[in-house]
Amino acid sequence: DSGDGVTHTVPIYEGFAIPHAVSKILLAGRDLTKFMAKLLTERGHNFVSTAELEIVRDMKEKICFVALDYEAAMKQAAESKTLEKSYELPDGNVIEVGNARFRCPEYLFKPLEMNGREFDSIQELTFKS
Repeated sequence: DSGDGVTHTVPIYEGFAIPHAVSKILLAGRDLTKFMAKLLTERGHNFVSTAELEIVRDMKEKICFVALDYEAAMKQAAESKTLEKSYELPDGNVIEVGNARFRCPEYLFKPLEMNGREFDSIQELTFKS
């Protein structure tokens, strides 16, 4: 379960949670929103205020996805625009979002590599539970 500020893994056995095996990391939706804003800044779009970060949160929730093969998706995004998606801002302007759509959620799987933060990845967290 990944919320705004924390991600938990809760192992279930025969329909019941095993409380002593619950794990958590302080890496969640808010961090992904900030990371998405950072990725958008790389393309010349600045979102810094609280209201602007709400726009980024909405964008993240509507157009981001987890790439099944991250390296292949990066290659595809570099070679064509097939993975780009349009997002209409509240002021009516439209921006094209490319590889940030899948780079953003990749942060959950590679927190150190993607943004320099030393957290367990969600797959490591799941394994430990």
